[in-house]
Amino acid sequence: MFNDKIPPVLTTTPPENKFKITEKELEIIFCLLHTHMSAKEIGKKLNLSHRTVENKLQVLYKQKAGVNSSNQLREFCRAEGFDQYIPARFFKAGVQFI
Repeated sequence: MFNDKIPPVLTTTPPENKFKITEKELEIIFCLLHTHMSAKEIGKKLNLSHRTVENKLQVLYKQKAGVNSSNQLREFCRAEGFDQYIPARFFKAGVQFI
């Protein structure tokens, strides 16, 4: 459950990666889509500098998604199914799915 909404399907396997999005970028996308964290807060959560997060977001905007804003990136990610992917680093040891 994210932001009091239940997504239709959750997966631990990323969608087809025709955009060559890295695992670190997928983690940033997850934080961007499912939280209200700033680049600084995302960096703290992922143990990255906020500048690294901002740089990775710029690569996502311009080179991979071809968008100009975080709202457009969110739309792009939802359209491509990235909103249903949960990176492994966000699971606690022993979590099981049924």
